[in-house]
Amino acid sequence: MALSYVIYTANGSTTDFSIPFSYVNTTDVKVYIDNVEDTSYTYVNASTVRTSTTPSNGAKVKVDRDTDDTSRAVDFQDGSVISEEQLDLNSDQIFNIVQENVDAIDDCHKLDNTGVWDANSKRIINVATPTSGTDAANKTYIDTQTTS
Repeated sequence: MALSYVIYTANGSTTDFSIPFSYVNTTDVKVYIDNVEDTSYTYVNASTVRTSTTPSNGAKVKVDRDTDDTSRAVDFQDGSVISEEQLDLNSDQIFNIVQENVDAIDDCHKLDNTGVWDANSKRIINVATPTSGTDAANKTYIDTQTTS
């Protein structure tokens, strides 16, 4: 189970989706409907987002955390008083970024124990037309190469 995102299958009428993970800033949460970002979603409360449109039945709705990793949440200064809140915020940012990276690694194709790539029963998309006999081939290419 992912630590920093959840994917729902829409039922054609639901627009509210739970956020089952923590986040530092509301801007860290992203919503995608069938892999297209919904930039106009709103928050119902701290643990629920509402999509800007009603996703169609069967659509995939991904609620994703993408923590800012380009700037520090807290910039400690010499001689300043360090508070629990600052330490927690700093730790939460680092913890969230680590979880997001663990998810990214877990979502990658990996070698199985025999050294063979394992797609974990997932589709592979955007496969180019093969140019070598050992290249992977996409369905369109195979369909044009075979006869019934």
